[in-house]
Amino acid sequence: MAGSAFADRMLMVGPPGIGFASSRLAGALLLVMMWLAALWTAHNPFNDGHLIYAFVLTGVYATDAGQCLGSAGNWSGSSLVSKT
Repeated sequence: MAGSAFADRMLMVGPPGIGFASSRLAGALLLVMMWLAALWTAHNPFNDGHLIYAFVLTGVYATDAGQCLGSAGNWSGSSLVSKT
């Protein structure tokens, strides 16, 4: 699958799309899929940046850190968000 035009396009479109959607679970899923793609070529499959960042994103999701550390608290109280 690596090197195909479809896979290359999805890899370039996926992360910005996840970022614009602010989807922490989709980001963690993407990182786990990238870890699985390189699983057999890595030196240590359990100490990989993709897997560590996926756990960090899962922790951010579980603790709802965007409400106190990010701008989600400000956005949720705005009139634009309350209208929609």
